Amino acid sequence: MENYVYIYTLTDPITNQVRYVGKTKNLKQRRHNHLNKCLDKNTHKRNWINSLRKIEKRPIMEVIEEVLESEWHFWEKYWIAQFRHWGFNLVNYGCGGEGLTHGNQTSFKKGHIPWNHDTGHKKCCTICKEIFYSRPSDIGKYCSRKCFTVFQKSEPNKTQFKKGFIPWNKNKKGYKLKGKKQSISVLQFDLNNNFIKEHDGCLEASLEMGCIPENIRACCVGKSKTAMKFIWKYKN
Repeated sequence: MENYVYIYTLTDPITNQVRYVGKTKNLKQRRHNHLNKCLDKNTHKRNWINSLRKIEKRPIMEVIEEVLESEWHFWEKYWIAQFRHWGFNLVNYGCGGEGLTHGNQTSFKKGHIPWNHDTGHKKCCTICKEIFYSRPSDIGKYCSRKCFTVFQKSEPNKTQFKKGFIPWNKNKKGYKLKGKKQSISVLQFDLNNNFIKEHDGCLEASLEMGCIPENIRACCVGKSKTAMKFIWKYKN
């Protein structure tokens, strides 16, 4: 059994003039889409609805005909032409029957080949050895995300530091970075208050003890007595 489609109008609540003719299967959802701010685009219909919204008004939706789904193209065109013939200033983008929004009408259709297809830089994929095109600004050498994932698995350290590279901050402790406070040294004691070790900060101590820094920090400020069965104190 064939479904039915509603041909409806949107009327200006101030002038009582019909301004838009459309079709829908769900009147409630279609009205919601018309009033949805997220769908704002620079069209006559959207500018008209926004002008009503500024004065806290909404367009009036009315059904003028219920037609078969296979015939809605004809009837939408018919009613748009009819209302324009009667002198109504419609904000419809086209003559009806397209079933497309303004955004879709100005976008590429399915299967469309852009004029600049295959005009980019030709490269050879590092993994599958296929030829592909890319923009001049692209520095990647992989034709797809799949090939890049294969490359990462085969060369996990390729995008990291090279073997033998020595970081500039290796074995440097207690240095002060610009804009950040220097860590306060933390002293570690056993439960008998015997000194064990000095750490550069709560973070370094937590990494060595295998706990979170907040536990050691709470002990240092007196919120808890021990952390990891040790007593912790700030050096100063």
